[in-house]
Amino acid sequence: MLVRFIVDNLYSFGKRTEFNTLPGKPRTLSEHVYNLECGVKVLKLSALYGANAAGKSNLVSAIALLEGLVLGNIDGDFVTTKRFKLERHEGSDEQLLAVEFVQDGDCFLYAIKVVGGRIAVEELYQSGKSKDILIYERTTDEKLVSDIHFSPEFEEHEKNRMLKDIILTEFVEPKKPVIQLLANRENEQLAMVRNVFTWFKLGLNVLAPEPKPAIFEQRFETDKGFMSFVQDVVKTYHVGISNISVEKTPLEDAFGRTAEGREITDKLRNSIMQNPLSVFQFVNRETSERFLLVREDDDIWVKQIQLEHRTYGDKGVQFNLSSESDGTVKLLNLLPAIYDVIHNRHVYVIDELERSIHPSLIKELVRKFSHDDKSLGQLIFTTHESVLLDQNIFRQDEIWFAEKDNGGCTELYSLSQYREHKTIDIRKGYLEGRYGAIPFLGNLKDLNWHDNRE
Repeated sequence: MLVRFIVDNLYSFGKRTEFNTLPGKPRTLSEHVYNLECGVKVLKLSALYGANAAGKSNLVSAIALLEGLVLGNIDGDFVTTKRFKLERHEGSDEQLLAVEFVQDGDCFLYAIKVVGGRIAVEELYQSGKSKDILIYERTTDEKLVSDIHFSPEFEEHEKNRMLKDIILTEFVEPKKPVIQLLANRENEQLAMVRNVFTWFKLGLNVLAPEPKPAIFEQRFETDKGFMSFVQDVVKTYHVGISNISVEKTPLEDAFGRTAEGREITDKLRNSIMQNPLSVFQFVNRETSERFLLVREDDDIWVKQIQLEHRTYGDKGVQFNLSSESDGTVKLLNLLPAIYDVIHNRHVYVIDELERSIHPSLIKELVRKFSHDDKSLGQLIFTTHESVLLDQNIFRQDEIWFAEKDNGGCTELYSLSQYREHKTIDIRKGYLEGRYGAIPFLGNLKDLNWHDNRE
């Protein structure tokens, strides 16, 4: 579960900025407060509002950047290309990414400082009420020489000191974190590092406005609970779909026995054989159809979603996903996230939750999650949709705003700082500009765009 995220000198964050899910003073919707085993309390929902270019998506991008660093998908050089481009009061090139979170009952603080592409500092602590306990701290100096300091309990064992020397000598790269290296070691005293890495790999999920769920078809077919959930949602919200199924075809039969079909089959077989996972997604660029390639039962299968629509005569007609509206596709892409935050302690950070979905539908989805007192996960998202600004759905400390200051730096702040009464119409107040974070339109009536032709 995410407690707080801190960012500095990245994207539009020109100064140290914090986003958190800590409960404030509001006493409404008390069931939205998760009381975790380590004594930390966090909120289940967070919605971030703001004008275009205010920095909402940059917060999501910054979280994704830290996730990418940890999982080894990017390095420090890439982070440096995303630094704040305008003037900074601090005048430092240091970039900071830090996150506090709870995994399996323990609270951790993980932070990375990047300077000129190198990982200048990387530190992991088990955080507590009285003091933080060091798990490891890694540093890299200007000569690209790295060092690691572990807890005294780790360093007192000779075999651990030998492991440390081997890691530093043979494996550490100045521009990449060491957390994955340490998590892969078979060492009992690094179990907490493995736990932390698991959170980044499985517990934290960041979705762009156009998410690409790589295993929807496989999960729908193999997870009966998820299948039932999806069927219930699409029928309840009347998007015209009466049933969803997965069509399963042997790879050799999917594209025909012609020379062209065999050529496609050979390419796809090579692709999945080189993939470490047994699942591989691909899209037909000409038709936009999405397929899933799966190694299963000693064979390779092509799986595709089939959506049934009913005719006047109550006859079922099958459609591919590419034939559906953007809104229906986006809804289906969101359902794995909604299902996960209901049933698991997973964190989903979603950019532009409402993209292509009708306001009434998205409001009911969020309302359903809001009022579910058995949910386990966190849903954090950016949005422009003011219809969601409802105190029957959100606590005031669950609504955040993004706004840029005069220097172009994104600032984040919560509605709870305004201490509005629980009965006030916050949607109206937001649209009237009471809380900021809306576009400044100027005197549009004075704009004469016909002059452009002259």
